[in-house]
Amino acid sequence: DSTTCTMIAMIQTTSEGIMPSEDLAPWEPLYPSYLSDLRNNVASPGCSCETHFDGRSINGQTFDPHNILHSSYVGAVVERSLTVGSHPYHQHVFPFQLVGGLSSDDTSGYNALGDWHDTMDGSDVVIRYQPQRFAGNVVVHCHRLVHEDEGMMAIERVRDGSNTSCICTSTSTTTATTTTTPGPTTLSLWLILSATMCLALAAPLMVFVVWKRNAGLVEYEKAEMGDMT
Repeated sequence: DSTTCTMIAMIQTTSEGIMPSEDLAPWEPLYPSYLSDLRNNVASPGCSCETHFDGRSINGQTFDPHNILHSSYVGAVVERSLTVGSHPYHQHVFPFQLVGGLSSDDTSGYNALGDWHDTMDGSDVVIRYQPQRFAGNVVVHCHRLVHEDEGMMAIERVRDGSNTSCICTSTSTTTATTTTTPGPTTLSLWLILSATMCLALAAPLMVFVVWKRNAGLVEYEKAEMGDMT
């Protein structure tokens, strides 16, 4: 190898005179208010619902933009019992905390009670979260996007704090509509009236033209007859 190497430094180590390191001081992160520990809280009345992933549906229904899977409200402690099989559960807008259901033989060290996630990979767990500011729709779906595209997706709704009730059953946002035939507008009435007036004015003129034409033919025929005699 003809590559030329230039040494810029040399480090020598020794086993003598090594000082033991001090233990790190205990430390906990400062969480924002919407990530407050909910493990010792209980779900708000009526806000503990079940979510089942099965086939390509959630709670037996494929995605319908007009259906609301569950409803909650700003300020509620919301709890969901997830039965998802091998499907990864993903939730938009609000991170959720793992509060129950983890298997005792899970030694991966990745998931632990108290952890916050927005996706849970194929485990049947109990989660909680607490909306504190934003009302509106929350999309939940299988995080295998091909399954989501095939219908494994649903909408939950967080209402504002004026409606402090939760609904666990699916509800529809569609309302019955009555189709009415629009009545005549001012413009259409004006056009009808204008056309009627035009016809009324044109009719005498047309009668006169026809009469004049016929009279002319009679005079022409008389002149022809006179020439023949």
